Amino acid sequence: MINLVRTATGILLLLAMTAVVFAQSGRRSSKPPPPPVVSAPVETARPAVEQTNTSKVKLLIGRQHSKKHQASEDVIYSNLIQHLNQFADVSVTEIGDLKTDQAVKRAQQELETYVVVVQFEIDVYQNGKLVFNSQNLEISSNVYAPKIGDRKFKEKTYYQPMGRMGSRTTTPAGVPVKMTPEAAGISVAEQIRNGVLLVMREQSPTLKLP
Repeated sequence: MINLVRTATGILLLLAMTAVVFAQSGRRSSKPPPPPVVSAPVETARPAVEQTNTSKVKLLIGRQHSKKHQASEDVIYSNLIQHLNQFADVSVTEIGDLKTDQAVKRAQQELETYVVVVQFEIDVYQNGKLVFNSQNLEISSNVYAPKIGDRKFKEKTYYQPMGRMGSRTTTPAGVPVKMTPEAAGISVAEQIRNGVLLVMREQSPTLKLP
């Protein structure tokens, strides 16, 4: 009897274990969720930056003094050079005293540099009358083109110093027109730069200029 009970108990345990194993084998393990897809950042297209090759105004500058070589001539010339050097788009090289024929020959030797002659002359006439010991100056800016040596333009500035002996008049009342040598130098410098830029634009309309 005892053996029968043991046999029955063992069968029940075996069946129970079989049921557990079957239940476990019937389960399906859930797969882990796939990792999120990370897309690479897309760079926003940047507008193309235009490459501009701005041409620089290159100048060789010489001068011709008047016969009297007044002290004001040196002040005017010094200030004109100083003012031109303040422009970032202008390159200036001084070449001392320069006559017209020398300027033409030098310009013909240059590939892209303009030759400038600043010429000083005593302005001895005022209101149609001859003025003795005049301090007035007529300042001519003569610009010669590279390669060919042709004079491209000539501009004039009238320097009229302060005082009775040097001032021109523009009205019947005789009101003097006053100008310092520093102001005259600035005026000449701007005439030269603007004149050369105009010539360069006329010769090369597509050239990038300041």
